[in-house]
Amino acid sequence: MNKIITFRGIKSKLLIVGLILIFVGCQKKPIAKCNLLTESGITYTDGRKYTGTCNIFYEDSILMTTVTYKRGYINKSVGYHLGTQQIEYIGYRKDGMIDGEFISYYENGVTSIEGQLDMGQPYGEWTYYDSDNSVNKKVIYENGKVIDSTYYKLSDVPIIIEPSE
Repeated sequence: MNKIITFRGIKSKLLIVGLILIFVGCQKKPIAKCNLLTESGITYTDGRKYTGTCNIFYEDSILMTTVTYKRGYINKSVGYHLGTQQIEYIGYRKDGMIDGEFISYYENGVTSIEGQLDMGQPYGEWTYYDSDNSVNKKVIYENGKVIDSTYYKLSDVPIIIEPSE
């Protein structure tokens, strides 16, 4: 009988410890300011290539950008509007160049621009929104150049402007 009680006691203690670990581990932890050194496009901390996330501040108090590094190179950056601290943009990098999905936001949190970048060059369809979340225009890029644009103004019928040669 004592063995069963002891087993139950251990089981309940493990359950309590497990719940505490889950609660503490799932709390959002602030991302610290970083003391980094960048040389020739590679970022270091304590003499080693930096992997991690840090915040960059204006005047040590206003969050400007959150940057994620992988083996010394910027992998992702999130910029913030100065006044509201709402996200201004989210962008990714590959081999030191802006690459992949790009999203920009108005201060009210509404998306302003959505598109894709290929090694710093826009490609595919980009959508530009007004601050009320209505589509303002759509632009199609190929090799960083505009190949087609559709503007939406004052009606649900798009106005199509052919690109000039």
